[in-house]
Parts: sequence; C-alpha cells; structure tokens
Amino acid sequence: MSVPRSQRKESSTDFLYFARQLRIMTLQKYKTVIPKTHRFTIGMPLCESSRIIYSKVKQANSIYPKNRMEAQLRRNKFWEAYAELQSFISDLEVAQEVINFDEKHLLEWMELVDKELGKIKGIMESDEKRYKSLPG
Repeated sequence: MSVPRSQRKESSTDFLYFARQLRIMTLQKYKTVIPKTHRFTIGMPLCESSRIIYSKVKQANSIYPKNRMEAQLRRNKFWEAYAELQSFISDLEVAQEVINFDEKHLLEWMELVDKELGKIKGIMESDEKRYKSLPG
C-alpha cells in the first residue's frame, strides 16, 4: 500500500538521489553545454568533481557505525563530499565566466547543488544525534 502524497516525508537518503542527479546532469551538460574547446580544461574537472561527490556520499552511506570511530569515518566521508561540493561551486563559477553559457543551465546546476548541500548538512546533524550514544 502506498502512502498518500500529502503524508509523505522526504527520504533520509535523498542525499544519494541528489548526488546521483548532479552526476547525471553534469555529464549531460558536458556533452551539450560545454563547447568542445573547453571540455578538457573546464568540463573534465566538473565531471570528476561530480563523480567524487557521488562516490563519497555512497561510501558514507555504506558505513553502519557500531562505535564512535566508525561514526567518525562516516562523518569524514560526508565532510569530504561537502568540501568537494564547495569546490564544484567554484569550478562552476569559473566555467560560467569563461564560457558564459545560458544562465538557466547555471541555475539548474546550482539548485541541485544547493539541495545536496542541505541534505548533507542535514544527515550529518541527524547522525550526530543518532550516534551520540555509541560506545568508544
């Protein structure tokens, strides 16, 4: 039986969904928005960054902490993904200045990045509460 749409809550794994969507969108825009002359210098770093973000959140999600050390390992992976997202934003700003692609593409990207930043921050906060009582 499915839950009525009005009663649905956001999934706690939306951070995986948004990271995956960012990866897919970046690959698509690499082919359609970034000119061939800039694909190596601008497109490749954006694609690699989106791959790292997706990889780090997948890695973090695969850690089921049984103690504080494992919880810290999970937190570190989320921090790495968060830091890579910040780097992605900087690379995207540079790409916009160099290529000057249509602003709607930048807004699509930034909307997804903003959602992912919020989700990662949210999961780190909930993890902190959830794993507070783990043994040392």
